[in-house]
Amino acid sequence: MAVRIHIAGARNVTTEEFLAAFAELNPQSAEAVNGWCWLQASVWGVSGSKLDECLAKLSGPCLRVTSEDACRWYLRLFKQGLEPFALCHHFTFVRRGDIDEPGDEANPPSASDRAKWLELICPVLHASSASDDFFGELAAKDDDMRAEMTGMADFLMDQRTMFGSPTPRDLVARLLELPHPKALHEYFMWQLESLTRALARFEIPYDPKTIEATLMGHSISDREFEADLGNLPRFLADIGFGPQFESWVEEMSAPVEVEEPDNVEARGQVTKPHRTIHE
Repeated sequence: MAVRIHIAGARNVTTEEFLAAFAELNPQSAEAVNGWCWLQASVWGVSGSKLDECLAKLSGPCLRVTSEDACRWYLRLFKQGLEPFALCHHFTFVRRGDIDEPGDEANPPSASDRAKWLELICPVLHASSASDDFFGELAAKDDDMRAEMTGMADFLMDQRTMFGSPTPRDLVARLLELPHPKALHEYFMWQLESLTRALARFEIPYDPKTIEATLMGHSISDREFEADLGNLPRFLADIGFGPQFESWVEEMSAPVEVEEPDNVEARGQVTKPHRTIHE
């Protein structure tokens, strides 16, 4: 089973104030480092919305991040008086960004398919009426079109249904016309720009080059990509969450010791690298 955790944190608060906001959840302790107070929780023990309710008692800025299914994580930034920011980051697709989808170049979608997919991914808002059949013929039609989607269209449709800020319609239209690797790269560049603007807006210290290397996968080791949390620990280390995440990054970036061939043959397998995760 994949490791699934929440990280909830706030800046500009004392440890006592932070723990008081979470009193109903009875936390035993909180970390205080680099201007952050934060705690970790299991998704099986508490919902993300409940953590958001506790954080909302604080002036902020506040952060809640949740990992899911060993392939993505969700980020929410909010502060009293500011519009919240949300992001869903698929780190497995960052790693696959330089790989063509099978048949992507040989059989690109037609212009009519792209137009239909654009309307499904970014539906034009309209006033509903009692006659609208959202769960009958219309829903079945959407399901049929979804089944036909390939490559970037399928990815963008997933993003539409995920927790996160909507992808702008003009960007979706442009991405649907690009080869899959180029479309993924442009999408993640847009996501990077959105995130760095949000970090600046919420006055969360960060280094632009470090955040880019993490979100675009340039600094991520193979072992990090293969781990359930992907580049999440490195992102949290980048924005100052301290030694727990820094040590994780250091461990996962270290070279893996490979056994001598004689020992491998004797046992019939190579020892898996040691990994630790804090739950």
